[in-house]
Amino acid sequence: MATRRALGQAGFYALSIVATRAIGLFMVPYMTRRLTTAEYGSMELMATIADVATTVLSFGQIDALFRYAGAAADDAARRRVSAESFGLIVILAALAAITMQLLAVPIQYLLADKVPPLGLRFMLVTVALEGAIEVPLAWLRFCERSSLYLVIILGRTLLQAALVFVLLEQGQGVPGVMLASLIAAAVTATILAVTQWRDTGIRFSRASATALLSYGGPLVLAGLGGFVLGTFDRLLLAPAVSLTALAIYALAYKVAVLTPQLFQPFAMWWLPRRIQVLLEPGGVERSTRAVSFGLAFLYWLGFGVATGGVPLIKLMTPPDYHGAIAFLPWLVVATLVQHTADLVNVGSYAGHSTRNPMWINLGAAGVALIGYFLLIPPYGVAGAIAATILGWAARLVAIFIDSQRKVPLSLPWLRLGLYAGLLTLAAALTPRDLDLGSAIAACLVGAAVAAVLGNLLGLAPIPAGLLRRWRSGAVVPP
Repeated sequence: MATRRALGQAGFYALSIVATRAIGLFMVPYMTRRLTTAEYGSMELMATIADVATTVLSFGQIDALFRYAGAAADDAARRRVSAESFGLIVILAALAAITMQLLAVPIQYLLADKVPPLGLRFMLVTVALEGAIEVPLAWLRFCERSSLYLVIILGRTLLQAALVFVLLEQGQGVPGVMLASLIAAAVTATILAVTQWRDTGIRFSRASATALLSYGGPLVLAGLGGFVLGTFDRLLLAPAVSLTALAIYALAYKVAVLTPQLFQPFAMWWLPRRIQVLLEPGGVERSTRAVSFGLAFLYWLGFGVATGGVPLIKLMTPPDYHGAIAFLPWLVVATLVQHTADLVNVGSYAGHSTRNPMWINLGAAGVALIGYFLLIPPYGVAGAIAATILGWAARLVAIFIDSQRKVPLSLPWLRLGLYAGLLTLAAALTPRDLDLGSAIAACLVGAAVAAVLGNLLGLAPIPAGLLRRWRSGAVVPP
């Protein structure tokens, strides 16, 4: 896998992320003008339900596909695994759609009629379709067909946005927004089904289904553990702090998650291929190089967001919201700890079972929960952030030990630690009270110096092709 090809793949993924984020951002002011506050709150409540339901109804099949396709002996075997995975998820999606409709009335009752019944039913069908969408998309990522992935993702986003505009102009309200999502999901699922059929066909094997569900099933519980480590603290913060504090926390969080969003193109390229690379000749060494590059790139991005987020917050918001600057670096630390674990966990996913990651995630969620109950009452938002970092740190330690026990990677921990420490020190020493122009200049200079430093340490936190003038032969993904 040449560096140029890897960068090209990551570039398409980056473009898909940027485009969808930009379209979503463009739609927010329009939708808030067309929907009342109550309607917008209703839509956000259904979005939260959809997030949890999607985690459950994915059945862990994306990681299962990566695991078994990556370990397959040849291309024919990989296509057979993909066909069987798609056949399984189609059956599960159909069963989920029926089940979700039967549960619509009880869900409506539990929500005390805060969501429109028709909109809820549209949303539940959309959630059921997501599995039939995500598994074929995962196959495209595995095959490095990133250009087609971009076209499908962008097409779905544009179609959904256009439908939302038409239906809201017709006065359809929240049910119209949910119907737009359903139509876009149905069209996307149909296109992907045809593409998958032509590429691999569709098969169902009881033995394969058992193996795929045995591998993916525990990841559902692991995903729920991640939900606890993610946004669950908002429910506990609501009665403990003011709405102003929650708003500032939410703003800081939205800026901090730019780190994983910017890192996602590399992750989308590497994670589907990590098992396949590991099992190839020289796979451990190549995996070590890729993970080292990924960690350095992640830390560089974290430094950029921790420092660049300051002028961004000042530019986007009035002074009342600038208190988010104090929370920003700590939330960036939380995202760095989280995604460090995601990079060094290859050994935990290389076997035939994912029970260990499941128990690790649930254990880390338990640590975070204890922290929330102990730290939120006296310390508010700061306590919630501390508990979240503690939970992610517990997960990192456990997942690293488990992964290294199965697949030891000789990572350059001394250089990585030195790099991360220097970036942390630089971010901590960067003044927070600079005027906007000075803050932007400091951010740009700091990012450039950090990039050169990483390259001199042999970690190459940005693509080596951009730094050939500084050093040749930089460490890059395999």
